[in-house]
Amino acid sequence: MLNRTTPLVIFILLNVVLFAQPNIPVSEFIKIDQFGYLPNAAKVAVISDPVVGFNSGLSFTPGATYEVRQWADDVVVFSGSPTPWNNGNTHTQSGDRGWWFDFSSVTKTGSYYIYDISNNVQSGKFEIEEDVYSNVLSASVRMFFYNRCNYEKVAPYAASNWTDALAFAQDNNCRYVLDQQNAALEKDLSGGWFDAGDFNKYVTFTDRPMHDLLWAYLENPAAFTDNWNIPESGNGIPDLLDELKWELEWLLKMNNPDGSTHTKVGSRNYSENTQTPPSLNTDTRYYGPTCSSASICVAGTFAQAAKVFATIPGMAAFAQELETSAINSWNYVLPQLTDNTLDTDCDNGEIISGDADWDEPTQKDKALKAAIYLFDLTGNNSYKQYISNNLFDTEQIGTDYWSGYKIPLNDALMHYTTLSNADAADVTAIINSFSAAANSNGENFFGFDNSDLYRAYMPDYSYHWGSNKPKAGFGLLNLLAVKHNINSGSISSYQQKASEIVHYFHGINPMGIVYLSNMYTYGAERSANEIYHQWFGDGSNWDHALNSLYGPAPGYVPGGANASYSGSYSPPSGQPQQKSYLDYNESSTSNPSWEISEPSITYQGSYVRLLAFYAGATVDCPVAGTSCDDNNPDTIDDVADGFCGCAGTLNCPAAGTPCDDGNPNTIDDIEDGNCNCLGTSNCPAPGTLCEDGNPNTINDQEDGNCNCVGTPAVLECNLIANGTFDTQLDPWYSWGSTPIVSNGMALIENIMPGANPWDASMSQGGITLVQGITYEVQLDAYAAADRPLNIKAGLNVSPYTSFLYETVNLTTSIQTFTFTFTMTEPTTPAVLELYVGGNGSDVWVDNVILKETNCVVSSCPQTLFVTNSVASGLYSAELRVGSDIVIPTGMSVIYRGGESVELGSGFEVELGAEFTGEIGPCEN
Repeated sequence: MLNRTTPLVIFILLNVVLFAQPNIPVSEFIKIDQFGYLPNAAKVAVISDPVVGFNSGLSFTPGATYEVRQWADDVVVFSGSPTPWNNGNTHTQSGDRGWWFDFSSVTKTGSYYIYDISNNVQSGKFEIEEDVYSNVLSASVRMFFYNRCNYEKVAPYAASNWTDALAFAQDNNCRYVLDQQNAALEKDLSGGWFDAGDFNKYVTFTDRPMHDLLWAYLENPAAFTDNWNIPESGNGIPDLLDELKWELEWLLKMNNPDGSTHTKVGSRNYSENTQTPPSLNTDTRYYGPTCSSASICVAGTFAQAAKVFATIPGMAAFAQELETSAINSWNYVLPQLTDNTLDTDCDNGEIISGDADWDEPTQKDKALKAAIYLFDLTGNNSYKQYISNNLFDTEQIGTDYWSGYKIPLNDALMHYTTLSNADAADVTAIINSFSAAANSNGENFFGFDNSDLYRAYMPDYSYHWGSNKPKAGFGLLNLLAVKHNINSGSISSYQQKASEIVHYFHGINPMGIVYLSNMYTYGAERSANEIYHQWFGDGSNWDHALNSLYGPAPGYVPGGANASYSGSYSPPSGQPQQKSYLDYNESSTSNPSWEISEPSITYQGSYVRLLAFYAGATVDCPVAGTSCDDNNPDTIDDVADGFCGCAGTLNCPAAGTPCDDGNPNTIDDIEDGNCNCLGTSNCPAPGTLCEDGNPNTINDQEDGNCNCVGTPAVLECNLIANGTFDTQLDPWYSWGSTPIVSNGMALIENIMPGANPWDASMSQGGITLVQGITYEVQLDAYAAADRPLNIKAGLNVSPYTSFLYETVNLTTSIQTFTFTFTMTEPTTPAVLELYVGGNGSDVWVDNVILKETNCVVSSCPQTLFVTNSVASGLYSAELRVGSDIVIPTGMSVIYRGGESVELGSGFEVELGAEFTGEIGPCEN
């Protein structure tokens, strides 16, 4: 099938001439980092001559002298001779002979190319700059924004070629895949990222990328700014952390209060939700069962993330939520770890595809990782004991085998050695094991040598489906040795190994392509043009970067060379390991492109972390153990952790010491041993009847935290449909803005300010106003910052008459606004319009009412879900009453629904209690 690759090679040659100096052809045989190099880095071009593989019919011999020339004026800044690699032998992993041209002495910033005098050919353009990879890093992180599920891709955050409407709104109502018709089990599992080329979301598949991205931030925070043009840009938080927060919020939804965790969200079969672009997909989505592997995964992820977000201003509450969920998840799964009853066949494929289970050894490795981050987060010695009990069962400590496949555990183990309160013997064992592995280097994992023509060696067996993940992983393994100063005499060799792997991704590979999609505007001459992704599918407008209307979005890392490819196309089949790649995205089970070009958040996270080490202004961190100040008055003995962090040992009052938590609603306040003063609630029991003082609520009850909370009344007189925004926005419509449902309110965001208030609006039509009737308009609203809101009831066609027009001043606190007007014009269809133009601050709106002032309003809700404890009495609704509570002994309770009474799986009537369910008219 050689003819399949011929057009690709020809097209590349024609394309790159556009980037070249006039009249000098660009040679595909001169391989460089197509983006460029840091000024003081090693810089070596690889010149190739194909001997084995799909391109063996081509040949190239370099001239005796190569020059490095300035791009702008052809001034020669360096000349030298290429050196034959390995005495002219053929490199088995690529099938090529080759030469190295070292121009490391060129350090001046600028734009350059390499010129072969004898053959009159050149390389593409490259840069030498301190920030040469900053834009590439931004593009590769923005992949996660484009892979966001349940989020509109709109300007200015999405480039015009990759905009799309809100996709998978049905994730707000996911059904349980093992009880698909049971609406009572619906869950809002919106958010998160598409995992890979499909539109599914998997909890366990987030383990590697979440830790990689958290470490990417910790290892070089200066590389991550707040201006990468995602919706959260400019909020004072690095955009990488905003993107991580998007995924973490989805993981929190998958995680139940008891710590059990659902494993994935997706479709039941390959025929559902396959449309391009994503917003066209409307088939119901399903969530899977809870699995021990998923709880272990989030325990570790939440723990590390909690430590990171606790350092970010304004994120203390979010960090505490993560910490609580991490501890709950650990406590939930610990008995299974202890009793060896872990779930290993929990995901049985009802949701297609991807097996999200982990085998038992993997779960135990991941649990050890989680225990380390929980110990770092809490200082609780139970985690330290777990670490000691299980440390020597790992292949790292048990056999001194450290590889690029277990980067998350490698990171955690070495991180443990930096903790001041870690077990000293365990720390010594970890460091000695890692040092021994690096010293013996039995499989050539560590350090740079000349074993790979393309300068980025990894073993033959690593060129499998998704080989770009271990490729980046071996770079990260070497940087881990650098970070922890393992074998100090080899540090420069470790550093070079990692940097050469970066260059492999950027074009120094036998395919001569950048293993990132559509990077031409970022400086690539040859980039991955096609990736297997359902948005950017074969034959769609997003098919090919150069010969379809748009091409895929930039920055996606494809799987990479796969010598185990199961199809018949050659390439990839029948090629040397590094040539087992084809730039294609066909949806063919006989020739599956997903084994080659499918991206994944796991590949992406590893690459981002590797690149981040070299991007932007790198930071020289103090050596681990250096004295510092972590600015926490509750710690002592603060020391640097080796990656620009400072941590101390808690110096808190003993657990049980009396204190005052400052909350008048608690009693018996005592210290918890972690410098937290906690009391016991002294509030009325949840469910106690009360009066919240709001005439627009009914069934007011105490929530157990000294708050009286009622259910919003549904107003039959209300001419506004869906004024409470409980689950959706219909029939509201908008322009110049993007309303969404957020916490049971309408959030109007992405406001295009315009010059006039009416340049952006959320509105509802179909309202008939009758001449001579007096009406009342009421709504609750607040904004992200002080701003006006204009309220109009009137015509939306010429002459655009206003029967009511009011301007209110919103603040950051919710307010209720009420107005009346008398309809003096003839009876007519009208609209209610909420104008938000002229100011870009987000607006929240709820409980919108337009009614006749003399209309008798029932305070009976349409639906009621009874939670917490209840008092004896009648709980009534027009349509449905639901509940999953326990009716305590001595209570007499009636549920009356106009159409249905639904009792959840947790509903119970204790001995001595009375309960009646009725279908009948609603009573207040």
